[in-house]
Amino acid sequence: MSVAIGGDAGKVAGRRDNRSAAMQLLYLHDLYPFVPVAGHWQNLQNMLGLPDAGYEFCLDLAAGTIANLKEINGHMQRLLVNWSPERVERVPVAILRLALYELIHRRDMPVAVVINEAVELGKRFAGPAAARFINGLLDQFHRDREAAQREPCNDLSLGD
Repeated sequence: MSVAIGGDAGKVAGRRDNRSAAMQLLYLHDLYPFVPVAGHWQNLQNMLGLPDAGYEFCLDLAAGTIANLKEINGHMQRLLVNWSPERVERVPVAILRLALYELIHRRDMPVAVVINEAVELGKRFAGPAAARFINGLLDQFHRDREAAQREPCNDLSLGD
């Protein structure tokens, strides 16, 4: 895995740089789940020379994803028809987890932006085939969720 965040030294980190750093934190967490996010963040800062300020969004994304990992992994398992998450490379898994967290729990970004950012991370860190794989799964998740929202509620307990 390449560990470059990108951007110019001294420039305030944008959301793309924050997502890149969050994905790398999730990758490290997958490798070393016993190390707290703060420990991974310190290591990433040391390796890449990242400042303390400007990465609040990154830390929020990583912490939120990890806090909701069971739910996110469940969604990912449903998307991976005839695949197990263990068969997928760790970088695309980290990207998928991050994007699924944003799509499920963060409504402050448009769906198209979240999917595009995940595809760009895939291209940069895992290659074009992984980017297409990520795009296909996230697009399927979005279509499934939209279809479920259009269906009328069939919960019989609400009818009394």
